[in-house]
Amino acid sequence: NGNMSLCTILWTSFLRGATYQPSQVGTFGRWIERLFDGMLSEEDTAKQVDSFVRDLISHKLLDSIKEKMDSFSSRPYVASIAIIDQMVAELLVADAIGLAKWNEEVVASWYGSQYQTLNAFLARANDFLRDSIGSVRLLTCVQTQSCVAFL
Repeated sequence: NGNMSLCTILWTSFLRGATYQPSQVGTFGRWIERLFDGMLSEEDTAKQVDSFVRDLISHKLLDSIKEKMDSFSSRPYVASIAIIDQMVAELLVADAIGLAKWNEEVVASWYGSQYQTLNAFLARANDFLRDSIGSVRLLTCVQTQSCVAFL
């Protein structure tokens, strides 16, 4: 799907690396098919990602994502936001300036305001990913599942 956002690519990468409840495996497979067929909006994708995270068995970032889910439990899509936040933080682990820019320009306003919308966050995140990390670097990192190797 040529219209897939960079945030959607991060969600997909995260979910590909997760371990699911046996009952969720088929649901995930069907969701991936719909996603690649271009049948889901970014908001619909965020909603589905949120529901998947609640039932995951494991992922290397799952504990930190669940901490955000607990801290911001009243906020919609918190798991989806936390996945993007944690994956970008992992990608920028060796880039203190880039990580500070991510935290200040993208995530601080979402975590700091209960009125910040999903779409506003996703627009900022996609812009940051495109402008500060780059699509090719992000896609390469996602394909190899080794983001740190590219820093």
